[in-house]
Amino acid sequence: MNVAFSENKIKYAYSFIPIIIFYFYFFYFKNNFPRGDDFNVILQTIIKFKSSINFKDIIYVIIEQNNEHRIVLVRVISILYFIIFGEINFIWLGFIGLLGLSVIFIFIFTYLKKQNLVSPSSVFMLAISIFSISFYENNIWAMASIQNYWILAFIVASFYFWDTFLETNKYHFLVYSILFFFLGTFTSGNGIFAGPIIVFHSILKKSIKNTIIWIIVTLIAFALYFYIFDYVKSYLHLYPNTIYKYIKFIFLFFSFFGKIKFLPIIYPLIDKIYILPGLVIFFISLIVLLIKFLKNDNFTFLLISFIILTLGILAYTRCFIGFTFASRYFIYQSILFFLLIISSKEVMKILKNHLFYVGGSFLIIINLLAFTKHYKKMYKDDLTLKTHYLNNNSSDSFVRYAKFKEYAFNILKESEKLNIFIVNKKNAH
Repeated sequence: MNVAFSENKIKYAYSFIPIIIFYFYFFYFKNNFPRGDDFNVILQTIIKFKSSINFKDIIYVIIEQNNEHRIVLVRVISILYFIIFGEINFIWLGFIGLLGLSVIFIFIFTYLKKQNLVSPSSVFMLAISIFSISFYENNIWAMASIQNYWILAFIVASFYFWDTFLETNKYHFLVYSILFFFLGTFTSGNGIFAGPIIVFHSILKKSIKNTIIWIIVTLIAFALYFYIFDYVKSYLHLYPNTIYKYIKFIFLFFSFFGKIKFLPIIYPLIDKIYILPGLVIFFISLIVLLIKFLKNDNFTFLLISFIILTLGILAYTRCFIGFTFASRYFIYQSILFFLLIISSKEVMKILKNHLFYVGGSFLIIINLLAFTKHYKKMYKDDLTLKTHYLNNNSSDSFVRYAKFKEYAFNILKESEKLNIFIVNKKNAH
């Protein structure tokens, strides 16, 4: 028994390896320099905050639209960080974003414990699914990490507490679920679709009371999001408008399911024909959804439904502007794959044998080989952008990651002038 206990401890400890690698890559490759929407979302938010003359102006700054999203959490964290520390640091803002993954891990682990599914293999699979270096854009981009990781953290929490409410009928869990739903909605736009999913689930469960509650909650969320606060249709949306484009959308939709970035060993073999594994994963997901519904596994049913709807919306709104396969979205496929794995008793039996060590080590090595080059490139790009700025060069190469190209250079200048963010000359070349 002591030998078995010691062996289990070693296996559980093995789960920390992908987590340690994940955070090492972040601190090693992350520069204290803005990239992408960091310019207009973080720095410009602080500039506007400093120039706000009353509380109403501050609320407008926080709730202001960014594309189709209302990224309230990103702006609140940025403002609070600036108030506390007197400056903006993109390394620590990025780290705050990564903490959202820990919240996801804790809630899913708690769910596994509730379902008696905790084992060394399930914990390892959860760790490698959530703390994956394959999400390199989120992991190095401060604004993206806060938005994309915390939206999922809040929605996972909302589903968990809703499931707990259904089990216990204790209304404080309902309040928690609704609260986290609103937090998710105002962290990233796709959070709002958790409401209709719970409404749909309540209808399937034939619960009139719960259906009415969530219809009211969802209508309030939609009213706040689209009507009470000014909403402008995003310029990013290039919806399919011909038969050919709808066919392309369908192709990209299934391809999106097939590109599970934390299993890169598959993809050199099949290059870009992700539609094949995508079709398989999509239909397996539908089968698992039916099984989970029949078994009253509400949490898994809701989370898989949310992931499927999110991937569909991403494919529909992004498929013609080249963002569909951006690595910042692959946290969804990764968690979906994990949920499918733990839903199969046969697969979990295989994972419990001694091949667990060999397979896990191989998967970690493959990830390192496949994705280290992306971190090196992003690190080098950030240093190049910093050098352009320090040399007073506002060329397109300097601002190629910025949403508002003509403003990025001036945003940095204004940030320095107001002592919001001072560009460090360290490592510039």
